[in-house]
Amino acid sequence: MAEMNPLRRRMIEDMKIRNLSPVTQRCYVHAVAKFARHFNRPPDRLGLAEARAYQILRRFSSTNEVRAIRPIIRCRNHATSQKP
Repeated sequence: MAEMNPLRRRMIEDMKIRNLSPVTQRCYVHAVAKFARHFNRPPDRLGLAEARAYQILRRFSSTNEVRAIRPIIRCRNHATSQKP
């Protein structure tokens, strides 16, 4: 089995810390994958501008996918602020 992407692993760990249900975790991971596919780039190469564009695109969607991309953006911002 392939090793899990560090960003994905971090997102899952953060969701477990927040005590999100396994179903919610799967939904959020799926939503982030869909977000990345929309831009044809991995999530760690997407920033706030892409998140905003995607939120605007999905604004009238009946799903919570837009909310699901927030943890990955926060995680990415946290990781980049920790670099020496």
